[in-house]
Amino acid sequence: MSNLQKAFIEIRDIPYGIPLSYGTEDRGCTGKHKKFFEILKKDGYDVRWRVCVFKWSNLSLPENLLIIPHDDSSTHAYLEVMINGDWKKVDATWDKPLKNILPINEWDGVSNTKIAVPVISTYSPEKSLSIMENGSREIVEAGLKINGKFYESFNRWLEEVRLKSEDR
Repeated sequence: MSNLQKAFIEIRDIPYGIPLSYGTEDRGCTGKHKKFFEILKKDGYDVRWRVCVFKWSNLSLPENLLIIPHDDSSTHAYLEVMINGDWKKVDATWDKPLKNILPINEWDGVSNTKIAVPVISTYSPEKSLSIMENGSREIVEAGLKINGKFYESFNRWLEEVRLKSEDR
């Protein structure tokens, strides 16, 4: 197993969690991929952000989560890495103990992984970078005002799933 694959697994298996206030540790797609971005850059890889749009209702979530008021449409961040002259999609979002409820990626270090959510559309690399650079406190807090209860319940559900998983 390459160092690249080991780094991927290390980042992937950080327990996913959406931050519930500005400035707290981000173990969501953005925070996990920021860590992986830094590792890839340090190792000399060309890497770029990609942001896509998905709907929470297109994930297999329990009904008691989906009825909590929230924006159904959301964004998801992942990375593209230049490998052998091609941009490869790399998504380390969901941690292994969630394998019974969400698609967990393995990565061979050279191929695309699946994207962690059902993609509706994907922003250009330039627009994706712009989105990633504009996570201001105001934007984050406005999103939490609308979606905070849903995020909190989603995080709690993931914790319950992990407790029942044999991959803990």
